[in-house]
Amino acid sequence: MRFLLHNEDAVYDATKKVWHYTLDRRISNPTSLTVKKVTFSPVSSLTVHPHVIYMHSRALSDMIIDKHTVILKGNAHENSADVIGVLEETHTRGRYALTEREGPFRMSPSAHQRVIDIYFTDGTGAHMDGEVAAGGSSSSGGAADDQTMIDLGADILKMWIDMDYAPLDSYSNLVTEVGYDVSYVQNRFPGTATLFWTMSAGDFVLADVGETKGIAGGPNASWAYATDSNVVDITAPCTLFYIFKVPPTTSSQTIIQMPGSMFRNQIKDNALQYRSVNATWTSLNVTNFLSSHWYYVECRCHDTDGDAVANFSWRIIKLTDPTVEMTEQTDGNVLSATWYDGWKISAPNDHFSVTLGPMVLIEGGNSTKRDTVRDWMLAKYDSATVEGEAAVSSDPATFLVELDIKQSQR
Repeated sequence: MRFLLHNEDAVYDATKKVWHYTLDRRISNPTSLTVKKVTFSPVSSLTVHPHVIYMHSRALSDMIIDKHTVILKGNAHENSADVIGVLEETHTRGRYALTEREGPFRMSPSAHQRVIDIYFTDGTGAHMDGEVAAGGSSSSGGAADDQTMIDLGADILKMWIDMDYAPLDSYSNLVTEVGYDVSYVQNRFPGTATLFWTMSAGDFVLADVGETKGIAGGPNASWAYATDSNVVDITAPCTLFYIFKVPPTTSSQTIIQMPGSMFRNQIKDNALQYRSVNATWTSLNVTNFLSSHWYYVECRCHDTDGDAVANFSWRIIKLTDPTVEMTEQTDGNVLSATWYDGWKISAPNDHFSVTLGPMVLIEGGNSTKRDTVRDWMLAKYDSATVEGEAAVSSDPATFLVELDIKQSQR
């Protein structure tokens, strides 16, 4: 028997992000299941598209006799999963499809199911939205205020450099006047309390960064760098966020080296470069970074295909036109960082010519939590940016699933 499941015929549970189909009678005497075809398009407001999407069904998995899917973990664990299809992005951006049939899976003839559930996740297990409430956005984690960041909690929020809170003078007093020396930068709670950066003397001053503040090179900036050598273990998946202004010079300038060798970024010849696993500097191809322009950078370190090799997923926004987001997938460097030489801004042999705004690093976290940070960052730079997004409408997710369920004739 062929079963066609379309999103428009299902009842969608927006809280659990699951579609349900209620049958008028149970599927009698099932013997095997083949997933023949699946297409899926996420909500239209989604801005960062995952490499793959998993289709799940708890009901159908419960009817399958054998353990059919496991998700391997780096800590020597394997978790049984209700994944019944792996979808890859097609040539049309934002449209996913099953590339080959899944199954046949042996089914228990005595299985009794009258309700079939379908849901979709990205590779981290985060549920894909089926619809977005009016006035909302799938790329928004909610109101872009400090409380949304605090609510992320210490388990996720590791580094939170809020430049309205972080810069301190040599007496550990908050620096509020542009042009004044910054001697220390403190991490904001619930970020890791032990992170506390010491700046090289006379090398950094407070600067304007949109509606917030940041740090720029001071009068002795030819050797300007900041470091914290505390051990703070970070394991992928994790995401680094920062806002910076491209310097007028084309010479290389290290922006960030943290934690350890996981994220190492520099700007050179109007290109943002990263240090990859092959120990070379590689330029992003997604855009040219124009001198004296402001950019939002988001870089997620994760293992996209389970080969224990790090990958980077980038999201870049030119802040003079925040409606345009650019994404790129590249090689990464390492999947964990535990080194003492860990958390650095700039490098001791560089002239600090960039201006660096708020910075955040989260460990784990699904797409909603990443977008919470994104919204907070953009609102710090220009509060109208996120407020203006509130009116953006979004088309719901759509999908079509074709199942072939064989039944015995007893």
